[in-house]
Amino acid sequence: MTMQFWLLVFSVCALIAAIFWYFAIHRQRTTVQEDSYTRGLEQWLNGDISEAILSMREAIDSDPSSIDPYLQLANLLRESGDARRAAVLHRGLTVRPGVNSQKQFSISLALAQDLLELGKWQEAKDLLGTLQRHNPTTPIFWKNRFRQWAGMEEHDEAAKTLKSAIKKVPASHREIFSNWFELYQLDRAQIANSEDQSSLARKLVKSIEKDSSNYPYRLVLESQAALVEQDFETCAAISTEGLLNNPDHVDLFFPLLEKALLSSGRYERTIPILESACQHDSAPASLIVALAILYDKVGDRERAVRLLSNKSGDPQFTPVAVAPFLKLLVNDLPPSDFTCVWESIYLSPDNLNWQCTECGKSYSSKRWYCSTCNNFDTVEKSTVVEGQH
Repeated sequence: MTMQFWLLVFSVCALIAAIFWYFAIHRQRTTVQEDSYTRGLEQWLNGDISEAILSMREAIDSDPSSIDPYLQLANLLRESGDARRAAVLHRGLTVRPGVNSQKQFSISLALAQDLLELGKWQEAKDLLGTLQRHNPTTPIFWKNRFRQWAGMEEHDEAAKTLKSAIKKVPASHREIFSNWFELYQLDRAQIANSEDQSSLARKLVKSIEKDSSNYPYRLVLESQAALVEQDFETCAAISTEGLLNNPDHVDLFFPLLEKALLSSGRYERTIPILESACQHDSAPASLIVALAILYDKVGDRERAVRLLSNKSGDPQFTPVAVAPFLKLLVNDLPPSDFTCVWESIYLSPDNLNWQCTECGKSYSSKRWYCSTCNNFDTVEKSTVVEGQH
């Protein structure tokens, strides 16, 4: 009886010890996994992608059954440029049993991002179409859906997606998507004008209201559309208004105004427009130089020189700003050392182009959406000549 009692006690103690041992080991593994996972996230936030990948692998080794380290490891691989391996990991997670619906959505959305990076537009379209049935509100879904349509060159659908997102995403993101919609329409209008589709360009920018920060760009595109239609007076009027109200955008409006004035050949009719505009305090130097050029075109060089001479001491009127008029004067001079030097240093505005600050893609004109890196409003003026980088 005593022997059986002690045997029973021993068995119970052994069982209790085994249970404690199991939970201790499991807890230790969980602690290691959680520590590695948290460390990996912190390294990611600090921009140390390679170390973050190592930490996520350590978290997976500690607990291979965990979902989050696999999910984030795949995201890190995509961010490091290995979208193919990221897609393999994400696909594996999509078929893993016991994953709740919210986590499954996150995994599928991450897989869609992999497919977009790989340029697998149709597969991404099918997957995102399935996810859209859940009426998602997360901004990353709508950005990816837009990117998928843009990648397939379904521009109407891409624009419609951005517009739909405004109503779907949280309030804190609506202004961002509204701005992206306007910038995308501006970019499409720029392309339409370049293809002589001025009526389409006007239609695309019609939704941009006066209270929008993008309204000056609408004027640029409308002025450009008038130039395409050879309606030089309208082009001059719109670009002049744009210059006066938005002097910061002189690099967009002035080339249009210059082309309109020089192409029309009807200088007498456009001179009053510029004279009125030059009375404004905000009139940029380029506008006054344009007026001087027109005076010269109608044979009144003395008036042109007097106009510019009256600006003596104004810091706006640098040699670069007055260069277009100086070029006219140099062309009328007999050959000399001065004219030879001038011709060698004069830089035509045509040698300036536009470049995306994110990916380096070069453009011949202002753009509002870079399809190469999928970023908005990153194309800025550059002095790099296209084809030299």
